[in-house]
Order: sequence, then C-alpha cells, then structure tokens
Amino acid sequence: MRLEEEILQDRFQSECHRAILNIFYTYHWLVERLRTILKPFGITMQQYNILRILRGQQRQPIGIQEIQQRMLDKSSDVSRLVDRLVRRKLVSRTESQADRRRKEVVITEQGLQLLERLDPQIQAMDQVCQTLSDREVQLLNELLDKLRSLQQELSELQGERPLILPTVDNQAISSVIADWTGIPVGRMVKNEIEAVLNLGDKLNERVIGQRHALDMIARRVQTSRARLDNPGKPIGVFMLVGPSGVGKTETGLALAEALYGGEENIITINMSEYQEAHTVSTLK
Repeated sequence: MRLEEEILQDRFQSECHRAILNIFYTYHWLVERLRTILKPFGITMQQYNILRILRGQQRQPIGIQEIQQRMLDKSSDVSRLVDRLVRRKLVSRTESQADRRRKEVVITEQGLQLLERLDPQIQAMDQVCQTLSDREVQLLNELLDKLRSLQQELSELQGERPLILPTVDNQAISSVIADWTGIPVGRMVKNEIEAVLNLGDKLNERVIGQRHALDMIARRVQTSRARLDNPGKPIGVFMLVGPSGVGKTETGLALAEALYGGEENIITINMSEYQEAHTVSTLK
C-alpha cells in the first residue's frame, strides 16, 4: 500500500521528504511486528539484539563496550540490559582474567534455547522482501548504505562546530543552549557514557608513563558519574605532585578536553603569584 494511503496524506514538500517519511513509517511498521513476536517471550528488541550478538560469539566472552559498538540501537544502556538478562539467567557475566576491571558476558544454554524458539518466527519476517527481486533488495541496501555514509561524511567534514546545521538534532539544541547560557557544550554532545568508560585510555594518549595515576582519576570520575557517591561532594579532588614535565598540567588539560568540551574550560590558578599575604585579595 502506498504511503499516501497509510498516513492519509497526499501532498509532500518534496520526493526527498516523502522518502524520509517512508523510511520512518516502514521502520515503525517492522518494529511493531518484531515487538509482537518478542512480547510472549518477555524480552525487548534491545535484549534480543544482545542475545544475537552473544550467540554469534560462539560462546566466546565479550565485553560490555564491544556489545555497545555492535548494537543496532547505539543509545541503549547495555550495562542495564545485561543486568536484566543475567537475572533471567539468559547470559552470564564474569570478571576478566586479564583485566579485573573488565566484565565479560557469555550467553547461557537457556539463552540459546530461547533464541532457537524465536528463530522460526524471526525468519518469517524475511517474507517482507519476497515481493522484491534480488536486484531490488540489493539496490535498497545500497541506497540505505549510501544515505548513511554521506551523512557520516558530512558530519566528519563539519566537525564539532559546523557553520550550518542541516537538521535540528542534539548538536543544534546544545549550540542554542550554549549561546543562551555562555557555557560551551563542545564534546559533551557526544556519547557521555562512552567518554567516561574510555577516560583512562583517552588520558593515556596525551600523558605518557602515568597509567596508574590516570586510571585512578578515571575510576573516580566513573564512580561519580555512576551516582555511586554522595552527590553533595565534588567529582574528585586530586593532588598531582612531581617535577616539571611529568604531565601534571597536561592531565588537567586532558580532563577538560575529554569531559568538558575543550582545554579552554579550565580555571588555572598559579600559586606562585600568591606568595605574599596581601596578594590573596586578588582571588575573586
């Protein structure tokens, strides 16, 4: 059935506008069909996605971050989804032998049995494409891949501060808020969870030879962002000591870059300028 008949609209701004609406409508139509299949089994689409990823691992353990990278819905809170699957004994989570901070996830026999019961119904969804020829299906895939690729290329060319925003997205909204408040948003538009999880590695790219100290700082920030601490306390208070050139200042700059949008968002107080008692009055 044509889109015009489905949504009772016969006029569109352009063929491109009609195509976008068609993609949205078809997406929700497919999602609703999948939800109907999954509902009797008591799992969500995101949980089903995780189970499929784990089955593809052939019982080899995989970390939370790797699962996140392979999810269809990149905004999913994978850690919480895995928690629910663990409680239902569909997956198991253990501590990595190589890195005690890393949690590894494996699908259980019960999880595999659930997928086997679901497979026939999921495969029936492939009938959606039976009305299309192989060439039409291939062309559809190529066009969708091209659409995403071009949008990705545009985002990379524009960078974090594009001169023109083609759509009203989180970047456009954050830009307006930054103009109103004077608070630069910058890289905070990016996935904050990913930035916090990879904070230790990000800091280590700029500050060489201080991995242990950087990991302690990253762990403290992660604890605060996970709301496992008193919200009335600061995120962290760190005393970095050592001779010149070991990375004390660079660590502060790297933290501002990774978490607060850029090196310009840091307040620096040079205490050598306040050696006399009367100079303290200039701290305002």
